[in-house]
Amino acid sequence: NHGGSTDRRRFDIFWRAFDCAARADRAGKRTMTTLDWLQLIAVVLLGTVAQLALKRALDGSGSPLNLARSPWAWTWFLSYLLSTVIWLLVLRHVPLSQAFPILGLQFALVPIASRLFLRERMFIEQWLGVATIVAGVALVGRG
Repeated sequence: NHGGSTDRRRFDIFWRAFDCAARADRAGKRTMTTLDWLQLIAVVLLGTVAQLALKRALDGSGSPLNLARSPWAWTWFLSYLLSTVIWLLVLRHVPLSQAFPILGLQFALVPIASRLFLRERMFIEQWLGVATIVAGVALVGRG
């Protein structure tokens, strides 16, 4: 199929241009690409989903056998598995000193998500902590 190979070549050219152009080095500092950011966001979101799913699985488990049958437990497991695979992809291109601090956003998202989806209470100190974490991650991300 000639059309399929042309489409594949266009995709390859687009992907290489997107990936290489965005990975340009500025003054010796590697710039994270849009894809890097999307992957890091996916790691943070999947980690947050995993924490919520684990809490739900444990709340209703009763026994280890019930836990193994729980869709929430499987959601936890698959979320962490996918999160780990994406994290490995990120670390192939992004320095650990840039990527790792972004994971700190989970410390902000888990309490917020717990409030929204598990109906847990958050106190003013927790909200202040969340704001401090987000500000810290923003500062480190700019560095």
